[in-house]
Amino acid sequence: MFLNKLKNFFVAAIFFITLISSHQLEDFYNALAYVVISLLISYRITQAYISENNFSILRLFKYLIWLFIEIAKASIETMKVILNVKPYDPMFTKVRVQETDDVNILYADSITLTPGTTSITFSDQELSVHCLNSEFAESLNDKTMINKIKALKNG
Repeated sequence: MFLNKLKNFFVAAIFFITLISSHQLEDFYNALAYVVISLLISYRITQAYISENNFSILRLFKYLIWLFIEIAKASIETMKVILNVKPYDPMFTKVRVQETDDVNILYADSITLTPGTTSITFSDQELSVHCLNSEFAESLNDKTMINKIKALKNG
């Protein structure tokens, strides 16, 4: 565990040092201070979340692979709309979401990452989403994404 923390420290330190435009000693110390502070904060947040939830890196990795494939498929569909192969009929739709805040936030972020859809607002357990056409709006009614996100947390 300690070696993992030490490795993270050195990776972050090297990253920050490469971002320094001037190579003065004061900038080097500032970069090290930023690294220490950011790693301490991220470690505390991560430990609190992992211990509070049934979190698994493997489930997260599977979800990210699935999301990447969905982003690629949505990119192709968005290109078809841009190239006038499919109709362009922008619309707003509301998606009912009754989950915990962390699941709702990840769901809204995942929708926004997927080309052709953008999460606009979230209120009263409803997520407003802008879609390029009705096909994108209909895909939101398929609960696959929200179910995969819930599986991240619940196992």
